[in-house]
Amino acid sequence: MLVLIEEGYKITVWCREILDGLRTEARKKRINLTFSSDTEDIQKQSDEKAVILVGSETDWLRRAVERTQKTGKHPIVLSNQSDSVFGGGVSCVTEDIEGSMKEIFDYFAQKGKRHIALYAANPASASDEYKRKVFLSLGGQSEDVFANEGSLTLCFERFLQRHKVKRYDGIICANDFAAISLLRHMQDSQEPSDGIDLISYSNTLISRCHTPSISSVKANYNDFGQMAFMISDCLSKSEAINGIRIFGKWEIVHRETSSPLPFGTCLEIESVSAIAESGKFYEDSELLEMVRLENLLSACDETDLRILSMILENTKLSEIEEYSYLTETAVKYRIRKMKEICKTDSREQLRSLILKYVPQSDRLPFVLAHNKE
Repeated sequence: MLVLIEEGYKITVWCREILDGLRTEARKKRINLTFSSDTEDIQKQSDEKAVILVGSETDWLRRAVERTQKTGKHPIVLSNQSDSVFGGGVSCVTEDIEGSMKEIFDYFAQKGKRHIALYAANPASASDEYKRKVFLSLGGQSEDVFANEGSLTLCFERFLQRHKVKRYDGIICANDFAAISLLRHMQDSQEPSDGIDLISYSNTLISRCHTPSISSVKANYNDFGQMAFMISDCLSKSEAINGIRIFGKWEIVHRETSSPLPFGTCLEIESVSAIAESGKFYEDSELLEMVRLENLLSACDETDLRILSMILENTKLSEIEEYSYLTETAVKYRIRKMKEICKTDSREQLRSLILKYVPQSDRLPFVLAHNKE
């Protein structure tokens, strides 16, 4: 089965988790997957009735859906989007944005939060456009939606102007990277964040290691693969099916940027060919730094984290070798791989990058616990 992936989306943690889930499920079912970003490959899959599409950018998804349908195949889209994005003849696996955002609004209401913002929604993203529509349908105001059009810095500047007037006390961030950026910029501008509850989407590793740790909506994107094959099985059994829409499970994980609801949520306090019109979203240097750091943390084992902790403490290389029980060659190899993932040229640059977003090394063990799951 062909899996067509938006080129620019490949760098994201969400794409990686979706593809991991697809590979796992394909092995169980003994199905061969072909991964590509070239829409020309759709025509080559003559024996398959369906094509799996993985992406985020609305225009790319629409073009991929149209191309798939023109070849007589059924598109199965693995991406968060509202019902209005596509017409008939399309199946979707998506996160229940409406359900999770409604619970966030209910939470804010219980806390007496009256001034709510939606921060850093990418206008070109199907997922963020879905969030924007739901935000407005639940009573949010259009002037309280702050778009990330390729620069988190500019997004914050627009937010700050409005915040000085309205004083937001509840903020929904489009993703964890936006949440971390917002908190860092508020701190740099000496803008107090006391009294603000913040909840984001994604539940990334960096959100748990950040200080304060970020409350976030957790969805299991690995399960998207299983649900995609469920749809494929149903389509193969009946030609009467025009399309299937499946919502994945989610939960709000409360950490230090919010306190837990009295019930209904879990508490976990922890110390694209290039995109045509909107590729600049993935060119923002601040966003890319956080994405690379997330990729590094996701790849770490216990030894890697021990080495990272010692790098943060400015430990000499000879001492790293001694305490990690590795040879000089092995230590240098692991550090070199870390630098490659983060695109840094030296240990000091790597250290500066980590400290920028994870200033407390004692939070790194949370990464190991997650990676062992």
